[in-house]
Amino acid sequence: MLSVNRRSFRRSASDTGSEYSSFIKFRTIPRNGWDSLEAESGRARAKIYRRFVAFLRKTGLDELPQLINIARGEMRFIGPRPLTADDYFSLPEIRRLRSMCHPGVTGLAQVNGGQALDPVSKLVLDVYQQSRLNLRLVILIVLRSAARIFGFTSAISRPCPILLERAKTTVADQLRAIGHGDDAALIDAVLGCSGNLSGSAT
Repeated sequence: MLSVNRRSFRRSASDTGSEYSSFIKFRTIPRNGWDSLEAESGRARAKIYRRFVAFLRKTGLDELPQLINIARGEMRFIGPRPLTADDYFSLPEIRRLRSMCHPGVTGLAQVNGGQALDPVSKLVLDVYQQSRLNLRLVILIVLRSAARIFGFTSAISRPCPILLERAKTTVADQLRAIGHGDDAALIDAVLGCSGNLSGSAT
């Protein structure tokens, strides 16, 4: 039931070096698909497995084995989620700011919108978290992560608009400070991210 097929791709700050790591998690999708599982185990057992998987994903406990990665020094408890190479290169140029630290099990994007966030909004929250990480923000992330584990929130939730707007403004200012002020498309992408996959407020 453990999966080690999730490979994370990281770039250096200059976008010239690369690093791959494997991260452990509970498998939440059957190796050969749900239809194959039903054929092999029967509909009743497959239904039980589906419910268990839904519980793991809702609470985030499918990531629990990554405590092993933390013990190995490959991850931190708080940090941006691991990305594949394809996902990494699909992001705007500020991805380099995101990759300057170790990946983490949970973070601001996971507790402020989670799977409902569009990729650019996740990136903005990751960069904001990295630049503004302090005791207050750590406590916020830990408390919200605990709330998800105990079922008070889920992996898909509405992001806090005030926090997202603060993150967008901060990251845009960072970009201007490091010489990207003339890149209107990049600034617009940061300031225009809506915080949800549909691209409009929900």
